[in-house]
Amino acid sequence: MTSAYASKWFLQCFLDKLPFGVVIRLWDCFLLEGYTVIQAIALSIIISNKKRLMKGDFEKILNFLSSEMSNSEVNTKALFRSTTKYLAMLKKVDRKQSRRIKKSQTSVK
Repeated sequence: MTSAYASKWFLQCFLDKLPFGVVIRLWDCFLLEGYTVIQAIALSIIISNKKRLMKGDFEKILNFLSSEMSNSEVNTKALFRSTTKYLAMLKKVDRKQSRRIKKSQTSVK
């Protein structure tokens, strides 16, 4: 299911999936922080719409994730507040993985 909507999210960096003002702000964050911002905003969108997604059938969910988001009202402050939280979480996980990889590389040598 994720390939039906997520590939466009990640390849286009939400260009036609969110209102233009939100996309511009997202791209600013993307240029500053890197690709992890795209992952964090995707996570934020899914979690903030959890109730709506859980109620819908496959077609409604897919329709919302692939097209309805750009037409819906987006609470920009709430979206970026939660994105910031998830960004910090993802960076923490990334640091832990980096340490594990370095540790495994040193033990192999």
